[in-house]
Amino acid sequence: MNRTHLLAAAGLLLALSVSLLSIGDRSERGQAAPLIVQSIVAPGPIEQINIGNELSCQFGQSGVPHFAAYPATIPLGDCGTILAVGATLYAPDFSGHAGTSTVPLGLYTAFTPVSQSAPTGTGSAADPYRIVTVVDAGTTGLRLTQTDSYVAGSTTFSTSVQVQNSGASTRAVRLYRVLNCYLNGTNWGYGAVDAIAKSVACATSPSAVDAGPVLSWAGITAADHYQQGAAPNVWAAINTGGELADTCECAAFTEHAVALSWSRTIAAGASASVGQTGGIVEVQPLTVTKTADAPSTITGGANGYTITLSNPNAFAVMIETVEDTLPSGFTYTPASTSGLSTFDPDVLGQTLTWWETANVPGSGSLSLHFGVTVSSTPGNYTNSATTSSPAVVVIGATDTAPVQVVALGTATPGPTATPTSTPVPPTATPTSTPVPPSATPTGTPVPPTATSTNTPVPPTSTPTSTPIPPTATPTSTPVPPTATRTATSVPPTATRTSTPVPARTPTAACPDFDGDGVVGFSDLRAIIRHLGAKRFDATYDLDRDGRVTGRDVVLVMRQFGRRC
Repeated sequence: MNRTHLLAAAGLLLALSVSLLSIGDRSERGQAAPLIVQSIVAPGPIEQINIGNELSCQFGQSGVPHFAAYPATIPLGDCGTILAVGATLYAPDFSGHAGTSTVPLGLYTAFTPVSQSAPTGTGSAADPYRIVTVVDAGTTGLRLTQTDSYVAGSTTFSTSVQVQNSGASTRAVRLYRVLNCYLNGTNWGYGAVDAIAKSVACATSPSAVDAGPVLSWAGITAADHYQQGAAPNVWAAINTGGELADTCECAAFTEHAVALSWSRTIAAGASASVGQTGGIVEVQPLTVTKTADAPSTITGGANGYTITLSNPNAFAVMIETVEDTLPSGFTYTPASTSGLSTFDPDVLGQTLTWWETANVPGSGSLSLHFGVTVSSTPGNYTNSATTSSPAVVVIGATDTAPVQVVALGTATPGPTATPTSTPVPPTATPTSTPVPPSATPTGTPVPPTATSTNTPVPPTSTPTSTPIPPTATPTSTPVPPTATRTATSVPPTATRTSTPVPARTPTAACPDFDGDGVVGFSDLRAIIRHLGAKRFDATYDLDRDGRVTGRDVVLVMRQFGRRC
């Protein structure tokens, strides 16, 4: 089974798990009314708000590739208005959505849609965009009129709910506004709370100073109670129809959700209204830039590229892959990757893909460098690169990092290649060459001076001094060759010693737990055995969230078949 097939299977598994969450229709709907969605579409920062005709909701922000309510890929999420009348819950038809995780909410009766307007308004403060939705709470005589509005340029949208009692008796009701959060590419995170204002939020960081991007849930009409924490806990609290707990699991890393509640007693013929806002801080896209090591290279020569991922947001943003499209005729240099990854990419034609999960720091950047062999055909070449992120939109680098490839012998590459080490040898050559000639004549003229003083003496002294210079001359000549040979042999010995050093531990990019060099079924079995194990083993915590979960299993699936 190749990676494509396994990823498809993993996707089917995930889809099946979401479907299983809504097994058995938990809403007492009878013959349900058709589900209708009206949408406010605006220039941003919130660019889309979807409202169901049964008071469910979904919203999305510019620069973010997913919606803010879980499940984040469908038009209506686990978000909306719920009414408790005694022990009976009236809620949006979550079971009729394409997916839901509201099982802990238990049994409820779906609202009966009455009417819903198309979007109106110009988006100004005086005339905001609006959708008005009217539903009945079964046969209780209670009618809810909800107005969702948005002013273009605002980071939050507003929801006001009026509950009208047309019955003959007084009704005690409790109204909830709830959101199962999906933030920064995941439905897992932390929380934040303002206990005085009784507003809550989902956050990407447990830090009170820098909570990262937050999904805020606050009352225009001050809420009576609030709750933030693990989604099953929040849904279970609403299931009882009672008060929320006024708690925040702020420092816990959970499948987070938020809720507010208002309790009202409504006399016959009277009404009560509450208001609430929801929204998300503005998120900026990641940007990708790319540069070449050298602007020109001889045909078939070596060059390299640096890909830089820049994050303008104040919080870290996760990326999952880095992808580069090489120019025609260029090839990747094996074992040349450095920076945010040290593994070779998958190569498919001219496309290089590094499967590397990493966090680009807030107001910071990450870089990746690799080497290439350029084309054997002269010309001007450009390159493109991008990255993928589940959290934000990415602006890739297209047709950038120009490189001029020139044929050997042309004038263009000359200045680049010349200044390396070519001129050094001529400077060093003449230093020791003239020494022997200078030394040889120093003792030669001495014998003639002695010979002229006395005729019989010179024959005796001549042979003693004549052979001395030849004997002295060869002694210094062989020394340099001897020194040259000893130095030459040292570097090869040092070079070979460092070759076998690298050792790899399992990572999200290469979860090779059994060390056989390939991510396969044994590695998949290994991480599944540690899924939810009582004894935590950090080796199998690929996403470094402090536990082994289904996300770690998916990371192994993504790398299935990879050679590390």
